[in-house]
Amino acid sequence: MIDGRQIHYFRLKVVLILIFIFTLHSFCSTAASFTSRDLIENSKLLDGKLLTYRGEVIAAIMGRGDYSWVNVYDGYNAIGVWCKTSLLKDIHFLGDYKCRGDVVEVEGVFSRACSAHGGELDIHGIKITVIERGFRKEERIDKRRIGLAVALFALTLLMVSVFRKRL
Repeated sequence: MIDGRQIHYFRLKVVLILIFIFTLHSFCSTAASFTSRDLIENSKLLDGKLLTYRGEVIAAIMGRGDYSWVNVYDGYNAIGVWCKTSLLKDIHFLGDYKCRGDVVEVEGVFSRACSAHGGELDIHGIKITVIERGFRKEERIDKRRIGLAVALFALTLLMVSVFRKRL
């Protein structure tokens, strides 16, 4: 005969087992995060592994039909990411002299010498998430520097005209 206490303990065990399974699954399925330095220095060890890489999208999105290349710069190096073009739809700013690019987190498979892409080191992106929006940089010109440049130019012209007369 099963009493209420045994049923309560059985339910508690089932709940604890489910919590353990979900925690273990989320821990195991989460890709470890790496920097470009980690990828370059440990390329043999990480080859073919699912991982996460974070950085600023720079330069251009280079479309190749249903897939595209994008370069992601983490402050040390830029790593090429090959992914479905649809994964890049949320990217609005590309880093260059005038803009700070969107910061993204790329989850994908790392290749130290990708046979599909001429032996290049790359990441085949599975999921790309925009972490931080980029923005246009305001270009400010320091008026003191303009004044200094004009003064130096005038001084140079004066020196040229003085020494020219002597020769």
